[in-house]
Amino acid sequence: MATANPKIGVSPEGSRPWRWSVAQYHQLAGAGWFDEKRVELIEGEIVEMPPIGDEHRAVGMGSIKVFQAAFGVGFVLSVQSSLVLNDLSEPEPDVVIARGTWRDFVGGLPVTAVVLVAEISKTTLRDDLTTKAVLYARSGIPEYWVIDLVNRELIVHRHPEQGDVARYIEVTHLKKGENIAPLHAPESPILVGDLMP
Repeated sequence: MATANPKIGVSPEGSRPWRWSVAQYHQLAGAGWFDEKRVELIEGEIVEMPPIGDEHRAVGMGSIKVFQAAFGVGFVLSVQSSLVLNDLSEPEPDVVIARGTWRDFVGGLPVTAVVLVAEISKTTLRDDLTTKAVLYARSGIPEYWVIDLVNRELIVHRHPEQGDVARYIEVTHLKKGENIAPLHAPESPILVGDLMP
C-alpha cells in the first residue's frame, strides 16, 4: 500500500532539516538564487530578511557617524556586510567594527578582529536578542549592541561566555539621555539619543 507524501515544508518525524554550509551558501549566491533578496545564513539555515525600512536606514546612517567618531584611527567600520562566524553561519549585521585598516581585510574579515557588532532592530528584535546574541557570544565577539527601535533603547551585551549555551554575561538596557563608552573606545562615550530617531 502506497503512503501519502508528506506536505511540503513539513519534516517527517525523526528527520533533520538540511543545513547549508557557508561554501554551499556562496555557491547558491553565485548561481543567482538570491538575486533581489536579502538573506543571511544562520546555523545552516538560509533566512530571508525583511526589507530595510526608512527608519532603519536613517538610524543606520546616523550610527555610522557616531561609531566613526567614537572609534577613529585603528578601527574600520563595515555596514550591512556579511560576517562569517563559522562553517554554518554568515549573518549580515548592520554594523561591524574591527581593529585594523581596510587593507587588512582585502582577503576577508576574520571574526577575531571584530570588537563590536551592532544590529538595528525592529521587526527582527526577538531574533536579534536571542539567536544572534548566542551566535555572536559563541564567536567570542566582545561586545554586541542592539539598537532597539521598538522600545527606544540601546541593549548592550558584553563579555561572552562559552558553555552549554553561549551567552553574554553582562546585558545593560540604556535609554535616551544615558551614555556608554565602547569597551575598545573607553575615552569616547556615546549618547544613546544619538543612535535613536
